[in-house]
Amino acid sequence: MIFTEKIHRAIYWFGLTLTACALPVSFYFTSVGLIVLAVNFLCQGQWRGRWERLRTNRSLQLGMLVYAPLVLSFGYSADYATALHRLQLWLPLLLVPLIIGLNDPLNRREMQSLLVLFVLSVLTASIIAACRLPLYYSGAIGSIREVYYYISHIRFALMVVLAIAAMVYMGQQWRKGWQRMLMLLVALWFVVLLLLMRVVTGLFMLFWLLVVLAYFKGRAMDNAQHRRMFCAVCASFVLVMLVGGAMLCRRYYRLEPVDFKSLPEFTANGNPYTHDTLRPFRENGHRTDLLVCESEMRRAWNARSTFDYDERDNQHQEISSTLRRYLTSLGLPKDSFGVAQLDSLDQVLIETSHPSVLYRNKRNPYLRIYETLYEFQLYMFDGHVEGSTVQRLAYISAAARAFAQKPLFGVGCGDLQPALDVQYEQSTKRLPCEFWQKPHNQYLTVAVCAGLVGLVLFLVGMIVPFVRQRGYAHFMPLFFWGMMFLSMLSDDPLETHTGTTLMALFGALFIYGYNWFASDGGL
Repeated sequence: MIFTEKIHRAIYWFGLTLTACALPVSFYFTSVGLIVLAVNFLCQGQWRGRWERLRTNRSLQLGMLVYAPLVLSFGYSADYATALHRLQLWLPLLLVPLIIGLNDPLNRREMQSLLVLFVLSVLTASIIAACRLPLYYSGAIGSIREVYYYISHIRFALMVVLAIAAMVYMGQQWRKGWQRMLMLLVALWFVVLLLLMRVVTGLFMLFWLLVVLAYFKGRAMDNAQHRRMFCAVCASFVLVMLVGGAMLCRRYYRLEPVDFKSLPEFTANGNPYTHDTLRPFRENGHRTDLLVCESEMRRAWNARSTFDYDERDNQHQEISSTLRRYLTSLGLPKDSFGVAQLDSLDQVLIETSHPSVLYRNKRNPYLRIYETLYEFQLYMFDGHVEGSTVQRLAYISAAARAFAQKPLFGVGCGDLQPALDVQYEQSTKRLPCEFWQKPHNQYLTVAVCAGLVGLVLFLVGMIVPFVRQRGYAHFMPLFFWGMMFLSMLSDDPLETHTGTTLMALFGALFIYGYNWFASDGGL
């Protein structure tokens, strides 16, 4: 031991806090925090006592199995460079739980201080994102994904919901009115930001937070009648959400009545219209494939825009398709007259891949549902797999076929992308090669790399320590682990440094790093 035990303890807490606070804002300082933890751990020594603690801690031993799929599949990987990179990427999942599990748990003051600083860091990051939102609304930024550029918008949304959960937990322990009011205001700000950014994963995790909170609140009530009333309120809330979702879906499928017999045959310039009455696509209640004169649209658009009608924009979307859909959403004919009615904002929206007049108000929460329903309709009718939602279906399908080729031990942790590329190439529903990506499902990613054996080891390392340590019995561990397990169904959080560190740090802290059952008050 180089320093006194008290100094090493202070460095340990500083390393944890630096890593947690850097997660939303800095890849570099996240790595620095991990290095501080590792160097301090090595300098502390006490190897005999630590070995004894590891030998008797079965949960910690089983938790190390999370890393086993990579070790298992490394030996038969053809691309050793990629395999080594993935081994390095997952190192926090192996080392951080060991460092936290072999140190004494944080006390109540240390844990609350860490959570408060993490919330402040997320708040700072949210203000940065909010400052960039006007750029998205004005069209200067083409995608909501570019609003927050430090880390993935999905990982950022997870941290925002985790910060809300931390404030809910701390709010149960803090008794001063001004503290609770301040935390309530910050939590409301986070919720508003999630709604503005329209990250589906974040909104779904917000719903998961409400479910966990309702469970613990209902369990804590003494009176059976109070519990029934609370359950009724929660059920009513879910019912309102379902009815609201159904109404928004109904809005999408609404169609203005059309008398097909009276449709005009020619434009005002005497050019013929085409009318496809069989295609079901619609925009804002109007049919997309009626009143179409391609030659007039091409000539009128090219006269006003530097983006050629027959090319793709910066988001790889066809200008012609976006223009047709946008004119339809305005209820205008798809000809030179319709193009002439567009103002400068309409033109910017079309050039930045926004296919509907609805995008003039980008704060509209209906937009995300509209995008998803259109993508599914396009996929079901034409087989097109362009669009964030249906692309995930293509990713999952390719990963499932790659897994079926080598189901027992997988293709190797270095050969994931080549195995997927083969399946994308052979698919009957071709996805443009620029969209050939990983499965966006962590369980499938592990299964393709290390097979069924690796997936079982991964799940044992994730689930068994959580159950043995009774993480399900307290609010924060249950919420966090449920959030990460659910997010792995629609994303690959462990394929990025930020996602891996988020899982390793808070997963280990909430399971090994704090005695929840000894804390007084709270959930």
